[in-house]
Amino acid sequence: MGEALEHVFIPVGLLVCLVYLVKCARFSRCIFLHFWKVLPRSFLKSMGQWAVITGAGDGIGKAYSFELARQGLNVVLISRTLEKLQAIAVEIGERPQGMREVPVEPSGQVCSGPACRGTASIPTCSLEPGVRALLLELSLQSYVRAVKGAFVHRCVSGGRGRIRSSTKRTTGRSVRIIQADFTKDDIYADIKEELKGLEIGILDHTVQKHSTDGSYFLNFREEPNVPAERSLIHCNITSVVKMTQLILKHMEARRKGLVLNISSGVALFPWPLYSMYSASKAFVCTFSKALQAEYKEKGIIIQVLTPYAVSTPMTKNLNTSLITKTADEFVKESLNYVTFGDESCGCLVHEILASFLSLIPSWAIYSSWVKKLLLTHYTNYLKRNANIR
Repeated sequence: MGEALEHVFIPVGLLVCLVYLVKCARFSRCIFLHFWKVLPRSFLKSMGQWAVITGAGDGIGKAYSFELARQGLNVVLISRTLEKLQAIAVEIGERPQGMREVPVEPSGQVCSGPACRGTASIPTCSLEPGVRALLLELSLQSYVRAVKGAFVHRCVSGGRGRIRSSTKRTTGRSVRIIQADFTKDDIYADIKEELKGLEIGILDHTVQKHSTDGSYFLNFREEPNVPAERSLIHCNITSVVKMTQLILKHMEARRKGLVLNISSGVALFPWPLYSMYSASKAFVCTFSKALQAEYKEKGIIIQVLTPYAVSTPMTKNLNTSLITKTADEFVKESLNYVTFGDESCGCLVHEILASFLSLIPSWAIYSSWVKKLLLTHYTNYLKRNANIR
C-alpha cells in the first residue's frame, strides 16, 4: 500500500514543483523586462505604418495614442467625442501656425476672415450647423498649402451611425480621427471605409464601459432608451470582435501585426457586484488568448492586458500610489511586455497583485463579507480618492 501511494504522490509532487517553477520563471522574466528594455525601438514601427486606437479620447487610450506616435507610427484615433479627438490630434504634434477653431456655417462655407483679408471663402464639406472644424485662418494661399499636406478635413455620413473623420499631418506623423460610438452596433461599415488603404500594423483596443460603483445585477443602471446591459455588451464585447475582424485579415495577408486588447484584473475570476463588467472582460481574455493560439504561427502577436488600478476618468481619476498607476506610466511599461506572452497585467506591481489574489480561495471571494466590503468600504475608498474633473 505504501509503495502504491509513493508512486502516486511523487509524480504529483513533481508536477506541483514544475508548475511553481514555471510561475517563478514567468515572474523573473517580468522583473527583467521591468528594469531592462530589451525590445528594439523600431519593433513597433516594423509592424506597419499605422496604429489604430479605440477609446482614444481619454485615459489609457489617449496615453497609447501619444506613446505610439512617439514611437514613430501614424495613428488613427477612434472615440465618440469629436472635440476631444481634435484636441488630441493637435497635441500629438505641433499646431501649424495660424490654425484656430472656427464655426462652420449651415451653408457648409467657412470664411478665412474679413476678416477674410481680401480672400475668397474656403469651401468645406457639408457639416451640420454648429460643428466646429479645425481650419487655417490666414490667406487663400495658406489654405492651398494646407490642402497639399498640412491639414485636410472631411466628413463621412454612414447611415444611422454617423461618424466624422479628419486627417492632419504634423511633425512627421499623421493623425486620422474617426468619431464613433461603440455602444452602438451600426458603426463598423463606416469605420471599415475610413480605414481602407491604410497599412495597419497595430490595433490597440482600449474602449470600454464600466461603472466604478458595485451593484447587484438587477440594480444595473438603465440608460435613457437603451438597456444598460446592451450598451455594455456592444462596447466591451461586440467592439472587440468587430474591430479585430476588420483589421486582422490585413495583418494575416502581411504576416505581421500586433493586437493589444485591454481587459481588466477583474476578468481573472468572477467579481460579485461587478458581474456584467467582469464577465465581459473575461470574454476579452478568452477571445484574445484563443486568437493568439490560432494566429501566432502567422507572425501576429495578440495579447490581452489585465491591469488593476489605473488612474483615468473612467476610474474617477483615482489618486496614484504604488498600485494605482497613471495612464502614461502603465502604457510605457506595458509596451515592454508585448512579446511576454498572450496575457500580461501590463506592469510589475499588478503582476504581483494578481499572484497574491490568485491565492485567495473562491469561497472567500463569494462570501457575504466580501460583498459588504465591496458595497461599503471599497465604494467609500473610491469616493475619498477620486478626483472628479
